[in-house]
Amino acid sequence: MIRVVLRKIVLLVAGPFLIVAAHAQPELQERCARQAAQMFQKEWGGNAASTNKAHVVASYESHYSPRFSTCFYLEITTTTPRAALDKTTINTLRLYDLGENREYGAFIGGSPLHVCKVRDTPCSSEAEWRVLVKSFMEE
Repeated sequence: MIRVVLRKIVLLVAGPFLIVAAHAQPELQERCARQAAQMFQKEWGGNAASTNKAHVVASYESHYSPRFSTCFYLEITTTTPRAALDKTTINTLRLYDLGENREYGAFIGGSPLHVCKVRDTPCSSEAEWRVLVKSFMEE
């Protein structure tokens, strides 16, 4: 009996907050998507850039994480050198916390692997890097 009464009290007190949190989630996700789109536009202006040395194709992903209460921005680039002798494609993945304006991790790989790290955790492949960032980009 006491448990039933306590449960009703908890639901009565917490209920409105749970409803507000459920409604806030899509709004925060939408705000995060807008912030990420603005960041991508500011940094890249489009999805490709070329110089006389290389061609770069860029894209991004965004995710609002309620667990971390922040907006994550994943910048994805593929750089292809123009030189006939150097055909090594470089894939770059950079994870940012847009709220803190801070990089959480980076993967810069081709042949050989250049950088692979998420926060203080080193990694040795793109697949391993993606496993490490999964907790930030999915929930």
